[in-house]
Amino acid sequence: MRARPGRRFLFRLAAHLGTTVAELLDSISSREIAEWQAFEQIEGPLGGLRGDVHAAMICAQIYNANRGKGDRAKNAADFLPRWDRPARQAQTPDQMWAMAQAITQRFGGTVTTTPT
Repeated sequence: MRARPGRRFLFRLAAHLGTTVAELLDSISSREIAEWQAFEQIEGPLGGLRGDVHAAMICAQIYNANRGKGDRAKNAADFLPRWDRPARQAQTPDQMWAMAQAITQRFGGTVTTTPT
């Protein structure tokens, strides 16, 4: 799918219009698909990606307004989710507990219980 951006666009368009790719291809012409592609180029991404971009822009502004002296400025791309990355291996409950303990101690807290 990564190597087929045209096919990815069809999935985005189908989701945006509330249909399946097969139904989309049966109901509109290739000319209209090309017009939708041109529309997306001019107006920005269709569907959920547009929301991700807006949220990333806001995150970058908030981060940059509050960053520490000497910290590098970030741009929206630094906050965009990367959906096409391979999945990470899940942590075990013991690994999650160890991480929670480390974070608690890092912020000056104490760990007084054990996981159940």
